[in-house]
Amino acid sequence: MILKLYRKAPILIFSSVLLTLSSCHQNETSQKSNLDVTDVNHTPAKRQSIGNCWLYATSTWAESLHLTATNESINLSESYWTYWHFYNELRYAQESISTGGTWEMASSIIEQHGWMEEKEFLPAEADLEMSQVQAKAESFVNSELAEGGRLASRSSRTPELMMQVLDEAFGVKMAEAKLLAKPAADLIVGKNAQSEFYGVDQVINNSQTDHSWSNVSYPVVYGKKARVRAPQKRERLNVLKRVMTALNDGQPVIMSVDVDFNALKNTPYATFDLDTLKESGSMGRQGGHLLVLEDYTVRNVPGVGDLGEGNMSPEMKALALSGDVSSLKAKNSWGTNRPERGLTDGHTSFTIEYLDAVLPWAREEGDTDERNAYWHNALSDFILPPGY
Repeated sequence: MILKLYRKAPILIFSSVLLTLSSCHQNETSQKSNLDVTDVNHTPAKRQSIGNCWLYATSTWAESLHLTATNESINLSESYWTYWHFYNELRYAQESISTGGTWEMASSIIEQHGWMEEKEFLPAEADLEMSQVQAKAESFVNSELAEGGRLASRSSRTPELMMQVLDEAFGVKMAEAKLLAKPAADLIVGKNAQSEFYGVDQVINNSQTDHSWSNVSYPVVYGKKARVRAPQKRERLNVLKRVMTALNDGQPVIMSVDVDFNALKNTPYATFDLDTLKESGSMGRQGGHLLVLEDYTVRNVPGVGDLGEGNMSPEMKALALSGDVSSLKAKNSWGTNRPERGLTDGHTSFTIEYLDAVLPWAREEGDTDERNAYWHNALSDFILPPGY
């Protein structure tokens, strides 16, 4: 499944068109590979069953921050947030709901509705890598939006009826489940200078706090014959240096990227690689995607060469900042062990050549005619912590 990101706000929707939305693919569970310069704390990876990688990325991000701050691993319920996203979608949906969204949209849902652990919202799925309920709920809701369905007419969509349908779709009673929800302030994601805990409410969508994270654009060039100019190149290097510094400090940076599955090199690790895409000779299945970075590799480090094997000492991490990024590795939401996607540890890598290359992206799903395509590089945005 693929979601799209349309610029400015990394949104995820089902589609092949890539403008600035994030596309989503499914599955994950966390084990460490040996391609580490640094090491970000991550909870077990999961596998999405619908196009909501933006919610899984936000969950992974929050779980990582909570784990580092408290040394406690939690399993946040993406299904709980998906329920409320569907509720928001139903107010405007026509024939079907969109499963796409952004980190900002996820943040808004958390602020408004709080959070739950999966064992509290869907106990039967507490230990599952992939939610079956979400996919069934999407189909159920879309059937009610179709002609003859209870939600076919917008005028019929009262809050009470929408929640009734969603309760049936997810197999819950939200009026009761919401009593177990905790406010955003109770999801601990860090400590301040006085070693006092603070919650995710002080991080998301709040520019008035020292803990705020921000969207940082990676300069994108558009057009088949586009070239990266010197100022853009300098800005790209600056952004990557900020990302590397954050990762060195164990911060789970969020990345928005477009993927073309003809670029996926399955061995030895799941890697989106420019040479692999060229060898395929054509555009493949595409989409925007949101994921959370785990690590990076570098080359041309003065006096050293390449770095990227084993969790480095602080001195080597600092030295790595003087090299050139060769790849970025992220915890994905596509599952842990999926041979068809080269996944053995829930992580996916992206070579810098792939991320920076100007490539064709389909305007409509399934259209592989490059004459109809948008042209731009794959990497678009990062969500960085304060101070980086």
